[in-house]
Amino acid sequence: RIISVEEASYRLSEVKLGIDLNYILLENFKFNELMVAIQSPFLIDDDDNRTVNEKRADLLREHIK
Repeated sequence: RIISVEEASYRLSEVKLGIDLNYILLENFKFNELMVAIQSPFLIDDDDNRTVNEKRADLLREHIK
């Protein structure tokens, strides 16, 4: 699965709003860290064949369970 940086930013913002309004119970949600981590330069690795969008999706899936 893949996700663009625009959609990832939008979805993270929605999760943050849900947490702030107490609709979503998620402890240790690191919004600012994830917003930085989803930016493309942090996901580029010449030794990994996966696309940046695939890596971004994996990163978000790993942190939001």
